[in-house]
Amino acid sequence: MPIATMLQMAPVTTSTLRIIPTAPSVQF
Repeated sequence: MPIATMLQMAPVTTSTLRIIPTAPSVQF
């Protein structure tokens, strides 16, 4: 994966990691 693509996806990944802990673990 190109570095530029990783940099573009980084904010999305960070947002996802912030949302996941707030969701009930039962869903996973």
